[in-house]
Amino acid sequence: MRWCAPERSVFYSSPGRGSPSRRIPSHTERVTERPTQPPCVPGILSALLLVSSTSGCSSSPSRNILGSYFPSWMVCALGGLVVALLARFALKATGLLTEVPAPLVVLLCIGCATTFGLWLLWLA
Repeated sequence: MRWCAPERSVFYSSPGRGSPSRRIPSHTERVTERPTQPPCVPGILSALLLVSSTSGCSSSPSRNILGSYFPSWMVCALGGLVVALLARFALKATGLLTEVPAPLVVLLCIGCATTFGLWLLWLA
């Protein structure tokens, strides 16, 4: 499989003389052009993807907690987990946990919303 298309090829053929050749046409011959493929789009896209994926690794946001560096998303996810557990205890204490149609989905949404909100407020 070829990734890049060759340059445009022009073939000259005489009426009734067999296969096309690459020579200078005379005034009785007609010029036909073969259709060309688009230029190296997959090669260019893969090179662009490789360059853009390595440029984001220069510095990741991390927090120093008790002498160890943790990724910031992990700290935000832990905060979202704690808030989801607190919401479960609050819903259970008020009796609303049995009224919620899908408690797992609701608590997961509360945790995700808290995680993303912490990320936006703290690191944006």
